Amino acid sequence: MTVFVRVELVDDVDPSLTEDVQTVRLLVPDEDDVEGERYLTYETREVDLSRPSLARLMEALEPFASVSRAVAEPAPVSSGAQVSRKRAEVARGNLRRSTNPERTAWTRRAKAWLRAQGHDIPDKGRVKADLAAQYEAAHPNDPQPS
Repeated sequence: MTVFVRVELVDDVDPSLTEDVQTVRLLVPDEDDVEGERYLTYETREVDLSRPSLARLMEALEPFASVSRAVAEPAPVSSGAQVSRKRAEVARGNLRRSTNPERTAWTRRAKAWLRAQGHDIPDKGRVKADLAAQYEAAHPNDPQPS
């Protein structure tokens, strides 16, 4: 038995358009609010667009694209090399570690409480395990996020 599969892309904006449809990848910015502090995050999204819809997207982005800077894409590397390169970039201060907003908020609460208890807590870095345990014992309804 022979089975044939046909994949047909349909424009996500106008489903009546099915000719010359291509997948477009977008990097979409968003703002997260963690305890009153705003963090800019990005999400990679894909949308299938026909030529007319793509033209509308490009026209809408033109004022921003015309004043933007080109960014060189890094060469593809193995996953082991990617981890090493990321660690090197973090060490040089060129790249921030990805953060869990819930963990960041918990760390701020724990540090504030520990300071109020008289502990000398640095502004940056993790909460030491023994101090985290003290905070968790005093705040059983606020467990440390993983």
